[in-house]
Amino acid sequence: MREPSAAQADAERLASQIDMAARNVAYAQRNGEVDPAVDARLVSAAFLGAFLELMAEAMSREVTPSRQYLLDTIWRLGASIIPSALSIWKHFGHSQFNRKSTVPEVSGPRK
Repeated sequence: MREPSAAQADAERLASQIDMAARNVAYAQRNGEVDPAVDARLVSAAFLGAFLELMAEAMSREVTPSRQYLLDTIWRLGASIIPSALSIWKHFGHSQFNRKSTVPEVSGPRK
């Protein structure tokens, strides 16, 4: 059980993150990159909630998935929430995000 103040701080942080994400979605809508019929705040909340649960699940596993696998999964998730994101994923997914990272992969048994 969390302290009420911690729960309040988490709620405020998440609301702020949703606001920022919604502004990004609205910007993409104005530029014709995202369907204007999509509710920017709802889709942002859905994506952030899914991302948080994805990371919690990944970190709770005995063998942590690689960073590349998690990145690919989150891009696919984003494309399923905002279908127009699929073209962005296809454009960048096999170039920018597949380059060898200078940060070591975090995979294998958890200690």
